Amino acid sequence: MFQALYRITGQAEYLDWVKRLSRGIIEAGAPEHFSRGYWPSQALCCGTPGLLEHFVSAYRLTGEEEFLKYARRAARTVIGQSYVGDGADLYGQQEERRWYGNWWRTIPDNVHSYTGLYIGTAGNAWSLLSLAAALEGQEWIQTVEYDQFQ
Repeated sequence: MFQALYRITGQAEYLDWVKRLSRGIIEAGAPEHFSRGYWPSQALCCGTPGLLEHFVSAYRLTGEEEFLKYARRAARTVIGQSYVGDGADLYGQQEERRWYGNWWRTIPDNVHSYTGLYIGTAGNAWSLLSLAAALEGQEWIQTVEYDQFQ
């Protein structure tokens, strides 16, 4: 919200909020430590891929290396939460990277490898591609949720 307000108004107060809240995420222990509101769901809304998207957008907005550093930290965590099989699948193909997580925080044993954009492998890969694009100075298509605020 504060990024959108800054883009619309150009008021430095909103940019300051973006920076302060972003730093608060790090001070709370993320992306390495999970909490009640940030848990290993592998979702863009409340998991590490969402943090990565946020820090990439904060870096693009401010140009400050601090936020790029946070994005790299989040990317390391996203990759660290993945699994790559050491064998072949049913079709003889090398197993690919996948993420396992639970969507229901209240049922932590219900763990799956989701494939979707909002929750799952596609969203994790999307967030990593967002960072790659920022590192290469390329434009990228933001996810639906973030795109509506631009």
